[in-house]
Amino acid sequence: MNKIVCRSVNYADRVQGQLLVRLLDGYAKDPMGGGSPLSEEVNEHLPSRLANVPHAFSYIAYSGDEETPAGLINCLEGFSSFAAQPLINIHDCYVVPEFRGKGISQAMLERVEEEAK
Repeated sequence: MNKIVCRSVNYADRVQGQLLVRLLDGYAKDPMGGGSPLSEEVNEHLPSRLANVPHAFSYIAYSGDEETPAGLINCLEGFSSFAAQPLINIHDCYVVPEFRGKGISQAMLERVEEEAK
């Protein structure tokens, strides 16, 4: 299996922001994401608005050559009143169709678990 690398997204970086939006749009167009593309407003503003959300973070998974984006995970820190502890809400988890079944989501979830600890 190819190596999988999960890199943190810098919302202020234009290229990383565009990649985040491109991957999320792929998710939105997928039947699991509702089957419709993101709106122009989301395309234009999502990275900058995420940058203003305290404790929001995202990772893009790269497969093989470490330059091919294979997945995206968007997370928000929340709080569990039942446990009286912070928690991580995995808001979006998407794997590009041609990379499904290759451990991409598992690698992203493991990276989020590291962040949570």
